[in-house]
Amino acid sequence: MLCNINASEALSAIINAATDRQRSIVECRLSGKGQREIAAEIGISQSRVSHDLTGLKERYTVEAAR
Repeated sequence: MLCNINASEALSAIINAATDRQRSIVECRLSGKGQREIAAEIGISQSRVSHDLTGLKERYTVEAAR
C-alpha cells in the first residue's frame, strides 16, 4: 500500500509541475489518442508530443523512486 501512495504522490507532483501543453498531452493520451492525433489536435509536431511524454515518464520514474 505504501508503494501506491508514493506513486500517487509522485504522479500528482509531476502533473502539478507540468505545463498546460503537457497536461493536455497527458489528457489526450489517457483518452486513448495516439501521438499523431494528439499532435494534430494541439497543433504541435508528433516529435514534440513524443518528447514531452518521454520527459514526463522520466520525471515520474525519478519521483516514484524517492
